[in-house]
Amino acid sequence: MKRIETRIEASNATPEELWDVLMDFPSYPAWNPMVVAIEGEAEVGGQLQTTIAMKSGRRLKFNPTVVQYEPGRSLGWLGKLWLRGLFDGLHRFEIERAGSGAVFVHSEEFRGLLPPLLGRLLRDTHDNFAAMNEALVSEVSQRRTERARTARPAGPPHAPVRL
Repeated sequence: MKRIETRIEASNATPEELWDVLMDFPSYPAWNPMVVAIEGEAEVGGQLQTTIAMKSGRRLKFNPTVVQYEPGRSLGWLGKLWLRGLFDGLHRFEIERAGSGAVFVHSEEFRGLLPPLLGRLLRDTHDNFAAMNEALVSEVSQRRTERARTARPAGPPHAPVRL
């Protein structure tokens, strides 16, 4: 078994903000450099249709099954490449509260016959995870800025001036 785990501290993001962006599957093509498309229901037993952009430029499409779902905290899916037992991956997104912010943990456990032979692919996958993590925190920040901008009134109402 091979395991990749990355973490990013999001000191300016709440766990709820991170979760909202992670569960907004239709927005992935706009901000996510790794998971460029995802459709389906995030519920245990649900099937997802996922497209992953590899560092090489190739795109992998697969249909993992959701095996872990705890709203606000974690989403995990089990995917396979070609045949089960050849190259299987348990992919997880987990959010932990950390003071006034949060930590996003992004991991995958690879099992099967091929992972021990695919060192470069696993290194590239680590880099892709890190890029997604950075993009997630950036997207949360951009959404927060946009909410603040649209929530702010244009200015105080002006009363007519009488002379």
